[in-house]
Amino acid sequence: MDPYDHQTKAGNEGDVVKHPALIAALNGLLAEHEGLFRYADAFAGRWEYALREGGAWTSGIERFASCWAGGNPDVELWRRQWTHATSTLYPGSTQLAQRMLADRVDFEIRAFEIVEAYADSLRQKLDETAVFTRSATPADWSEWRPDLLFVDPPGLHSNRKPDYPTLCSLLQLARGIENVLMWLPMAGGRGSSESTVSPALSTRNIADECARRDFRALAVRWCDDGSMPGCLLVFRFASPKIIRRVSAAVADVVRTMGSDWRMVSLPTIE
Repeated sequence: MDPYDHQTKAGNEGDVVKHPALIAALNGLLAEHEGLFRYADAFAGRWEYALREGGAWTSGIERFASCWAGGNPDVELWRRQWTHATSTLYPGSTQLAQRMLADRVDFEIRAFEIVEAYADSLRQKLDETAVFTRSATPADWSEWRPDLLFVDPPGLHSNRKPDYPTLCSLLQLARGIENVLMWLPMAGGRGSSESTVSPALSTRNIADECARRDFRALAVRWCDDGSMPGCLLVFRFASPKIIRRVSAAVADVVRTMGSDWRMVSLPTIE
């Protein structure tokens, strides 16, 4: 399988959900944290992405910017990190985290990326020892335990995507980590071939499986058709304040994006 490249999808609807949530989680954790802060990105991708003409950002960050009236400070901080115009650069998750950490505390980052070219883009901005050109494993946390683990896979294992990680492997990767934020794609909608690939990976089943592993989930749907009609945020935080902060950021994004965006009720939402 060719390596997944987020380049054409940078700034899309998924980024509009995951990145404000990431900033909200980091802001909440940093407000309560003392000393060295460790951040791990299990699927780091590129350091940044050039927004291409006609790319998916036009239905993501461009739409958001045209509707955003300010308010939530975590969402506003994310909004200040980019410009929505062709050929400008949209930051990857590792860059967003590094900017926040550099302004606040002593920190260490570990970024895992299996594609050498994408890992090289990270090495140009981070310390050489911070970037690993391989998949993260639970053994990586035996002596270096992250204060926040961010997990953003390109997709989930299916018949069409046999090289993608399974849900169980992702949950196993996060085992024992106190603070975890995970982004997952929602199963395909009506008329999508993805909807029949892996029935076991329905939104409800994913949420139920995550709940059994002591995770909570928020789901956002932005359309009813297509290969990715929405996404899930799966998370575990030690502090209820951070859960509320992340949930508030996502809710403000959904309200901003308009009436066709909605939160999906799951048994793990409180």
